[in-house]
Amino acid sequence: MKKITLLLTMFVAFASFAQINTSFEASEGFALGPIAGQNSWARSSTSVDGNFLVSDIRATEGTFSLRATSVGAPALLFAFAPAVALTQTTATVVSKVYIPTGNSEAVLQTQTAALIGNRLIFAANNTISVTDYDGTGTLVIAPTGATYLRDTNIVVRQDFDFTNNTVEYFINGTSIFTAAYNAAGAPFVRVLLGFTNNGSDVFYDEVMVTDGTLSVNESNLIAGIRVYPNPAIDVLKVKIPASVEILTANVYDVIGRSTAVKIENNEINVSSLTKGVYVLSLETSAGSFTQKIIKQ
Repeated sequence: MKKITLLLTMFVAFASFAQINTSFEASEGFALGPIAGQNSWARSSTSVDGNFLVSDIRATEGTFSLRATSVGAPALLFAFAPAVALTQTTATVVSKVYIPTGNSEAVLQTQTAALIGNRLIFAANNTISVTDYDGTGTLVIAPTGATYLRDTNIVVRQDFDFTNNTVEYFINGTSIFTAAYNAAGAPFVRVLLGFTNNGSDVFYDEVMVTDGTLSVNESNLIAGIRVYPNPAIDVLKVKIPASVEILTANVYDVIGRSTAVKIENNEINVSSLTKGVYVLSLETSAGSFTQKIIKQ
């Protein structure tokens, strides 16, 4: 009974506010065109549908990416990832960003219902800044001393500590700065991917939010796991990085019971399952992976 209770708790949290692990692929339910309205993604009210598009260029994984397209006057605009419900005292956000030559800045942000949690800015002058407190306790934009290259894929990792109210920032696996987390112990509920809409585009891909903190290597490997098609009718395919081994795989129903389905050759036959929502749980050589799946 204890195991079922724990699994049911995991399922309720995950089904309501799933951890994010997306590459904007058709196999994940995305289609070319405006991101708003697809898989619970949204955009800031000051933007237009043309500002944030599922695009078939600049993908770092698969075929599609999220393209922040410069349309209209310069302004800070955001695409809103689906809401998350974090239960741990730490969290990790990993994404890839491609910033072409131009004047637009890439801006990554988290927020609670009422506050900005943090903000990371890839500035037009190729420097990187973040939100932090100054000596008087005022939230300011602080230079990290780090720079970045345009026209290349950048792996961005943010490690959140909600007990100590800190965010550690990594660029391509290297820690560049640790700053204050603004929301005073309250985990963020949204991840925002934005840009300044200043005449050039910005591209995002492979976005992952983890409840708890993984090592840099683990987060990169877990982010490479893909489960598709989802929803599924007959077969779920599991794509894993070549260096990752699946140790165990289980599919649980709504009351936490393990179903009889098995994984073979990285495929799971779900044809025998009744229609509904399930949880796929993988234990891998790089860590644990959990994802809500839907049987049609």
